[in-house]
Amino acid sequence: FIFIGYVPYLFTTLCIFSISDIEKLIYLSKKYFNVYLPILILFSIILYNVSPQIFARGNSFLYFFVIFYPFVKSKRIKRLLIFATIASFVIDPDWRTNVVRLSFIWIFVILYNFKFINSKNFLFLFKIIILIPILIFLISYVLKINLIEIFMSDTEENPLFADTRSLIFSLTKEAIMENNFKLIFGYGANASLYIEGFMDYTILDSFEKIGRLNQESAFITKLHKAGILGVLIDIFFIIVAGFTSIKYSNNDFSKFIGILCAINFLVYFVEIPIGININYFSFYVIIGLATLKNLRVKKTIEIKEYFEK
Repeated sequence: FIFIGYVPYLFTTLCIFSISDIEKLIYLSKKYFNVYLPILILFSIILYNVSPQIFARGNSFLYFFVIFYPFVKSKRIKRLLIFATIASFVIDPDWRTNVVRLSFIWIFVILYNFKFINSKNFLFLFKIIILIPILIFLISYVLKINLIEIFMSDTEENPLFADTRSLIFSLTKEAIMENNFKLIFGYGANASLYIEGFMDYTILDSFEKIGRLNQESAFITKLHKAGILGVLIDIFFIIVAGFTSIKYSNNDFSKFIGILCAINFLVYFVEIPIGININYFSFYVIIGLATLKNLRVKKTIEIKEYFEK
């Protein structure tokens, strides 16, 4: 638990301070491919019987490094990326968000690699991805069509398509709708939400109703803690960073980072627990890279030359 829960988090937390230019990004990528990933593979093999999810969970920021694939010549790195992706799918197929996010990114990488799409299409694709949750919201709350009931099934029938977010969102909405002030500003950073049935609270009767400080979805947590204002600020950062990375970049690598922002915008509504965890830190690392002018001014050929060093 310590290895899965804290060591990778510490690694990512420290890395967030080190990526201030392209040289440091290259240095970080080399450490990932040459040190971190091989060590993680070794530990995963040794501890497989104890904790089989260690590889996928300890490598949850793999999706970021997948975009390196079209820009590196090293066959070893490409094989590592393919192996790591397949291993994540096979070892922890129940982590649906990871499977969907990696699949999305690999689709973009493959289409780009085989010239089916190019960087000129990225801004259009970015807008389409951003519109997905907005369209789902309009269909669900304006047209009153429950898409979750249409596409999701009961957990016992098919765990991969189980709906594990509707209840949390419903309870969050009920909590914040009680007060217009809370609707706008939320209940505060230390607020918790009691969800009966998610945990056995009987052992903590002396504390009466004890809530969860964080939900699985960043959107739900932020809505409860910071209200609509907090959610809008998050959305503003994600969209502006992604748009900037695609619209005002001279290289395709930065434009891929813009696509990552769009994909993380989707994931924002279903996962990314807020707190000290890899998903949350890598989420903001990517936003930072998207706005990094030192990276955006480089040309694609220069980026490839950097990766060859």
